Amino acid sequence: MKRRKQFSGATAFFDRHRNRRWRFRKRGFSAELGTEYGSEDFVRRNEAAVQGYKSRGKIGADRTKPYSVSQLVAFWYRSTQFLDLRLSTQKVYRGIVEKFREAHSDKPVKLMQRRHVQAILAEKAETPAAANNLRKRLIQLMDFAISLDWHSDNPARATKPFRVGSDGFHT
Repeated sequence: MKRRKQFSGATAFFDRHRNRRWRFRKRGFSAELGTEYGSEDFVRRNEAAVQGYKSRGKIGADRTKPYSVSQLVAFWYRSTQFLDLRLSTQKVYRGIVEKFREAHSDKPVKLMQRRHVQAILAEKAETPAAANNLRKRLIQLMDFAISLDWHSDNPARATKPFRVGSDGFHT
């Protein structure tokens, strides 16, 4: 089948009744265009689909509360602080931060205090190394919140790291 260039993004498919239909599809956005390729209705629907695709915002932006932990993490992921890291480091940091984000996504950053950070870290007391890694990421996030003027101080810096007991290095 020869690909038509006139309406980019328009693709043909057969419905359950074996009728040929057209739809606009591009990067997760889909809109029904009709059955008659090139008709006035088809052109109108295609233009509306292209405008709808171009005008859509960031995915999930309507579900993120302003000044929340979730929005702070989203902004941090797009910051140069995070993007300058190696991809392997970004992956490790995301693994730590996403668990924190999942548990505390809707909470306001401005109200976070030292006692809240201590309570969050206390939940990971059984794994002190993981608690210390979370503490380091919280310090970075709260420093970023300070740079955005969302917070005046860093409550995560005021906490002490857990002692990690070990038998030393194996000889």
